[in-house]
Order: sequence, then C-alpha cells, then structure tokens
Amino acid sequence: MIIREAVEKKAREKYSDNSYVKNRIVKELDYFEKNDRFKEIETILKVKECIKDQNVFVFPTGMLSLYLLDLDFINPMPAHYYNSITKEVIFDDSALYGVDLPINEDFHRDGFNITEEYLLNLKKDLYLEVYLYEKYIGVVKEIVGESFDITVETEESDKNGHKEKISFGKTSIVFNDYSAEEFFGKNLQRDVSLENFSKYLSEDAVKRLMEDEAKSIKINSFKDMVEILALSKLSLVDCSNKFEEFIASKFPKTREDIFIYFTKEGYSLEESSDLAYKISFGQNPKVDIKDEEIKKYFASIQYAWPKAVIVSIFLRDYFKICM
Repeated sequence: MIIREAVEKKAREKYSDNSYVKNRIVKELDYFEKNDRFKEIETILKVKECIKDQNVFVFPTGMLSLYLLDLDFINPMPAHYYNSITKEVIFDDSALYGVDLPINEDFHRDGFNITEEYLLNLKKDLYLEVYLYEKYIGVVKEIVGESFDITVETEESDKNGHKEKISFGKTSIVFNDYSAEEFFGKNLQRDVSLENFSKYLSEDAVKRLMEDEAKSIKINSFKDMVEILALSKLSLVDCSNKFEEFIASKFPKTREDIFIYFTKEGYSLEESSDLAYKISFGQNPKVDIKDEEIKKYFASIQYAWPKAVIVSIFLRDYFKICM
C-alpha cells in the first residue's frame, strides 16, 4: 500500500476537492515521508486488517491523515458543517468545536479543532501508540516482524494487569486487556451523534470527569469543558488553586493552546512548538512576553496535556456509558 495515495484517495472520497483538507494532508504526509514513517503506518494498517473484534486506533495525535485512514477517532479539523452527499464543507469560526455550532438540518457538525502545526514543527519525534487485547500478541508480532526488527518489553501493574509492549520505529503496540477494553473497545466509534453527545456533556460529563472544585463552575459550551478538564489535569509546581487563579480564558491550558499563544506573540512555528513542549514538561524556558501573569503561569507549569488526549477522554467516556 502506498500511504500517500491511500490518504489522498480517502480525502477525495470524503471531502471532494476541499482546499483546507488538501493542504493539511500534504503537510502531514510530507512530515511522515521526511521522517520515514510510512512503513510504520502501513504495518499498523496490516494489523488493523487482521483484527476484527476491537478497534485499532493510534492513541490520539490530531493528524487528519490518520483519521482518514481510520486510525484515529478524532476529527481534528476546525469546527465545520459537512454534507455527506454533496461532500460540501462549511467552516464556521463562530465556535471552536463542531458540537458548539447551531444545528443545521442539512449538515452534520464535526471538528474538534486540533492544530497539526504543533506536532509538525516539534523537534521531538512523534510517537504512535496502539492498545490491543493480549490474545493478539502472536499474530501481531508475526505481522510486524515481516518489516521490522522488534523490541519487546514487559511490565506488571496491580491496577491494569500484565502488559507486554512491542516497539518498531517510533511506534509501540501495547497488549493489555484492561486498556483495550476500558478505552478502545469495539463500542468506540468515529461518527458521533452530536445531539446525544451534547446530552451526555450536559448530564454526565461534568460529574464523571471533572474534579470537585470544577463542578460549581458554570459551563456553557464544549469549549468550556475542554478548558476545565485540561485545567483540572494540569500539574503545577506549587500548590496554587488552579480553578481560582487560572480559570480565565487568556491562560492557555493545553500544549496546542500554548503553541498558538506563542505564534500570536510573533514566534516562529518551530520556536512556538519548542517552547510549548518545554513548558508542558516543566522545563521553564526563558520567554520574551509582556504579560507578567502569563509569564508567571508558564513558569509554574509542571505538566500540560495535549488537546487530543483531553478531547479523547470525553469521547471515550461518552461511548463507554452511552453505547
């Protein structure tokens, strides 16, 4: 299989000749080709063809090309309306996420707004991770071994049971029944019913996913929910009250938000990616920005989560309790 041609074909089938889609997948595919990742993606697709009773998803990356290959369950495009018959795409910047757009009976609403630029300009390697049932260890090792020399690691956890991991290139496949069942089971889908999802968000998500301190905060949109969950999972060096001090929307709360902040401050894409990564891992790099509050906030961060993981938590929980 030629990955570039496969992604371009899927893009044409789903989105016709949409210029945004074409430009984005070109950048992503060039990145994969430059970093010699096509063979890894092809191998994951071979594994997917072989396994029928569970999902084979790469742990969320925000890559549209992987979404088109059915290897990611999050559509990372900006908020948009989509007509599956005409293939028309209408972007609407009145909302950050498709779920927050007004209903239009002729269109499906989609898009979880995860920029590719942060990952594409990151100096670190993009690691791909897949979780599978333990019963597939033998057959997957055979498939992967046809193209790669694999390394094998094992570990044991009281909570999650025994785990075996095989690695090839910059990809890992983890065999763990708990993770496969709990997070990537067969009920996890890509086509979200936004009406049902909105109902889940308003009735279940806050009490299931948010920390107690956040449950009294007024939430009006999925954008609010993403920011609050990201904030609740944010690790700070000191013991600041995150919800009192950093609830303001001006404080970037995910790695991608930090990246976007620096691009707006005039930093290059590569510089912004590097700073966002370092800040997200508590490395406290020197930054030249005028806002002293935000500068202090960046210096206090010990760990910030990627937006794709935050969004995936909502989607996985939704399918777990609603499907």
